[in-house]
Amino acid sequence: ASGDYRTEGDNLNDAYELAYDPEGAAELLAQAGYDEANPLHIVYRYSNSGNNADLATILQEQWSAVGVEVDFSALESGVYWDQFDQGLFELCRYGLSVSHPITGLDVWTTGMQIVPAVSDEKFDQLMLDAKWAGDVDEALNICHEAEEYLVDEMAYIVPLYQPKNSILVQKSLSGYELHGSTLYWGYCTNNK
Repeated sequence: ASGDYRTEGDNLNDAYELAYDPEGAAELLAQAGYDEANPLHIVYRYSNSGNNADLATILQEQWSAVGVEVDFSALESGVYWDQFDQGLFELCRYGLSVSHPITGLDVWTTGMQIVPAVSDEKFDQLMLDAKWAGDVDEALNICHEAEEYLVDEMAYIVPLYQPKNSILVQKSLSGYELHGSTLYWGYCTNNK
């Protein structure tokens, strides 16, 4: 790892290239014993704030196209997070904006969750190894391995989208930096 973590991760093995494939999804459901006579039924919980309802509607359309029945459980934000922390969900949305991959991945280690939705010794060890790595590149490489394990091998989480922020900056401004989703203006200079 020597460049941008997210760009590198996405280029490693086509991570997050989740194509919409209703035929393939229906095939997988059939292999698992689900069909029109025995549909998969899920309850999708989300906080009733922000764009969560819009996202839920899009997911419902896509799941319905392959025969998955979806019920919504839209909850007030405080109630949602209390239930999330207690592991009271089948399927839910979780968003996180962080400036370093260890911070983003560490929330899925057993000890960082109130009631572990993910409790996996191999993943926990990978994150411990990343924290104790001797240099930054080694730590980021371990983070890539941990993320691949979390998402691709074990499918504990499924990345849906990455929100983008548009930021207008005057041409005369230099030295600003983007840390995760937060602009850092500490060393910026107005060259007017």
